[in-house]
Amino acid sequence: MGKTPVRRPRKTEPKQEAGTNKVPSATVAAANSRIAAIRAAAARTAKAGSSSSAYLLVVSPNEKGGRRFVRLKAPTVLAWFRRAWRVAQANGDWSSDLQGYVYGLGAFFDVIEEQKLECPGTDEALVSLLEEHIYFEKEIEAEPHFLHVETDDDGVGIEYFFFDDEFLKSPGALERLPGRGRPPPGWNDDAGDEPEDGEKVGDAYAAFIAKLSDE
Repeated sequence: MGKTPVRRPRKTEPKQEAGTNKVPSATVAAANSRIAAIRAAAARTAKAGSSSSAYLLVVSPNEKGGRRFVRLKAPTVLAWFRRAWRVAQANGDWSSDLQGYVYGLGAFFDVIEEQKLECPGTDEALVSLLEEHIYFEKEIEAEPHFLHVETDDDGVGIEYFFFDDEFLKSPGALERLPGRGRPPPGWNDDAGDEPEDGEKVGDAYAAFIAKLSDE
């Protein structure tokens, strides 16, 4: 008598739980494309929002037109000094974007090299170093986002200012900067002195201050 064959249960695919169906590749690609577009837009927005600048203003009869106004290649005063610090320590030209000589500032960078001073990591650390080592004859005001030095070169008055957009947001900021029509220190109006080449005093700076005053 033959053996009765054993019937084995048919194997069945496990049921997928709701929501676990495979998403079509076209849908995945479209979603990834949207995510990439959102990230790109966020990056552009962040870049646009980080366009802050630092500035240098030198006021002196030695300057053509009485003033030199420069938009620096740095977003803040601290960022400019940190960049210049590293360039100076590498024996590079730390003053390349100043568009000229700033009386007394070179002595500060000489001290950095001589004493091997550590590059400041905070505004407060920079302020402390500036107050201790910057060269000046008359007055210095150093604080986060702002530096004002008043000195002279053989009796010729010189003032220079480093400031940035963060400083310009503070109350009374414009009152601490020279007005757009202010003559340089030591300018002799009674003698009928005129800026070189008949150029008006504070051309670019005057336009800058006027724009800020209108905002």
